[in-house]
Amino acid sequence: MKQILYYCSIGALFFANTAFAIDDRFVSASGSDASNTCLVKASPCRNLAHAYSQAIVGDTIKLGAGNFPVTSTINLTSFVDIKGGYNASYSKRNPETYQTVLASNGVGHFLINTGDTEWLEISAVILSGLNNANAAMLSTANGMRLRLTDVTFQNNQSSGNGAAIRTID
Repeated sequence: MKQILYYCSIGALFFANTAFAIDDRFVSASGSDASNTCLVKASPCRNLAHAYSQAIVGDTIKLGAGNFPVTSTINLTSFVDIKGGYNASYSKRNPETYQTVLASNGVGHFLINTGDTEWLEISAVILSGLNNANAAMLSTANGMRLRLTDVTFQNNQSSGNGAAIRTID
């Protein structure tokens, strides 16, 4: 019995110290994606898509003030929160003072495909610049749960299926 408890204790210690930690990822208009995990405030990534590719379930991506290009579809399939409105040191958050703009190049947008068990939050950003006949800045699928807080949609156009938010069955 003592041996079983010993192995259970060792297993619990192993899992407690593995890479299941929830982290903040940092993105700045002056950052760099090269060999960057986006985990260090003083060395943030440049692009949201890169930060998302580095993130794991439960992480929060913090975006500083500035314009961030969205040049292709960013397929959000994991529960990673995206929060804008931070100052350069990420110590203060004020979306009015530190505006974060996710700017489409006309076709770039977000496809949110997370299923229905968790919430994905996008907050304190401006989603701008979509001009696509059959897309929306946010397209949702598979019964996802999305929480939008302080999100502004501006200058998005579509001659087809939505320009701001579109639900895909």
